[in-house]
Amino acid sequence: AHFINTRSMEIFRMFDRLDLEVSKSTPPVDEWRNFRYVTSMLGDELGYDDHLGPDSATRLRQLRSFSPTMVAHFPQHRLVPLLLQRVQEGARPVSVQFGHELVSLHEHRDCVTATIKHGGTCSQRTFDFVVGADGAHSMVRRLLGIHMEGDADLQRLITVHFSSKVLGDLLKSRNRLGMLYFCYHSNMIGVFINHGMAHGEWVLQMPYFPPHQSLDQFKAHGIAAKLIQTGVGSALPDLQVKSINSWTMSAQVAAAYTSANQRVFLVGDAAHVFPPAGAFGMNTGIQDAHNLAWKLTLVDQRLASSQLLTTYQTERRQIAKENRQLSLRNFFETVLNVPKALGLEPTAAQAAVSLVDSLPFLSNEIRSGLVEGALAIGRSQMHLIGSWNPLGTYRLQRIQELIRNRQTLQLLYMNQDIGFRYEQGAFVNRPDRESLAPPSPLRRPFDFIPSILPGYRMPHIWLQDVKTGRHISTVDFSWDVSETRLPTFTFFLVEWTLEEIRQVRSAVSQFDVPVQVVLLARDATQTQRAAFESNQISVLQPLRTSPEDAGMDIWSCKGKKVKWVLIRPDGHVADVRFTHEPAPSVCRFAGLNFSSLGTV
Repeated sequence: AHFINTRSMEIFRMFDRLDLEVSKSTPPVDEWRNFRYVTSMLGDELGYDDHLGPDSATRLRQLRSFSPTMVAHFPQHRLVPLLLQRVQEGARPVSVQFGHELVSLHEHRDCVTATIKHGGTCSQRTFDFVVGADGAHSMVRRLLGIHMEGDADLQRLITVHFSSKVLGDLLKSRNRLGMLYFCYHSNMIGVFINHGMAHGEWVLQMPYFPPHQSLDQFKAHGIAAKLIQTGVGSALPDLQVKSINSWTMSAQVAAAYTSANQRVFLVGDAAHVFPPAGAFGMNTGIQDAHNLAWKLTLVDQRLASSQLLTTYQTERRQIAKENRQLSLRNFFETVLNVPKALGLEPTAAQAAVSLVDSLPFLSNEIRSGLVEGALAIGRSQMHLIGSWNPLGTYRLQRIQELIRNRQTLQLLYMNQDIGFRYEQGAFVNRPDRESLAPPSPLRRPFDFIPSILPGYRMPHIWLQDVKTGRHISTVDFSWDVSETRLPTFTFFLVEWTLEEIRQVRSAVSQFDVPVQVVLLARDATQTQRAAFESNQISVLQPLRTSPEDAGMDIWSCKGKKVKWVLIRPDGHVADVRFTHEPAPSVCRFAGLNFSSLGTV
């Protein structure tokens, strides 16, 4: 995993501005804005997809109008140490213990008992809650007896992690920078992933077909290094192969995210695995943890009943299923489009393997040789590219057409990134609301339209504190204004009077959960502002920083004037109203919602 999407960066922003540290370490966007399709990295280029387009400055302004932060190209193995440092050195340090193995797990009505092995010794410990974030082969999931649903074996791949700063220098000298290099060579097929040219970090992923090909084959006799240099198109004097591993591409979602008594939870790869086509794996996992954290905190602090925890599965499993479908669509309908256009029919390789498998009278050695021969014949289609024959010319034109029509793998999916919607769950499952069915995914990332309707993430709008001049995003209110550092709900009141705000503040002060009241007023007079400030009410007004900010007006939605918005601690809209209801009615509404979770 190496691409951090907008919503994950917003979550890092809440984590003591971790987004700034990640952004500081992210290479310049020109280094990773392109996906390239090549016969070798330094050889013939079949085409490239620039995901910002020719007017990149406008595109970047559009992205910045969607969020106070930006996507990042930052590999997971460098992200994890930053996260560890934050939790170990933060305001509330957390003990992180390595080398501990979970052996057994038993859930009770009011606790969880676990047997943990460390240094050859087993001990039993008791916990209020357990969160299984232990990866695709999750022991927590297995011990709970939860099965995975979906496609378990889409493709087998070899992953080679290697380093070479010379490779980055060669690519820069030829103006061929990119994040992904899809390499189609007559002797190898694979994807080279740029994990940071400054560090010389690279990953090569190649399909393979066990048992006729094995991981040991790729490790033996410098085979991996030879394949790397074939795909690069040049010798690399500083090449170092660091690791070679195999893995199985899957598209699955756990049948359940929680245990029977809501004491054990699955997050991340323990709950879902996707093809790496769209970068939804790690990002969905980060957002799982964020969704669970505020709910678990309120329940653990006795500020909400355990009923709130049931909404974790309700909300996040639906999103995982949607991301699974999009990842599958990306893999079959975009990733495989280019090899098909080149005459490298992906199903032909598997058909050849299946045919060889149907010949049991042949020795394993002969069958492996037949598979290697069949794959070599398939790759020989690449000899047609760049030659005089019209078929090669047609295939190159077809690739250009695929790129032009956005039928190749894309980098940005803003509607799935920050435009997803919880259909039901904490505060959003009310029968009097419109249908909350999510919109169909849009292929063009810049078609994204923010929404202030219930279930969506609160759109980003820059606001300015009239008194201090401080700028703050609406995205920040789930953490920035709160003095308690507890998950905090936010009432945005639009153009309310001082007396009405006093009534709302008085009412919400009776709730157990932290609730902050924020006034949005663009037309308040100086006298009114002084009155608000004397009552410790900050007056905020919109701040337009670029023409693109005009795309979202916090005061209107579908032609209706917004009067108040209730935001959950995770930044998603709980409710929005378009009528100026009396303050007592607003408070009764909030009280009913909070009491339904056992908080009043």
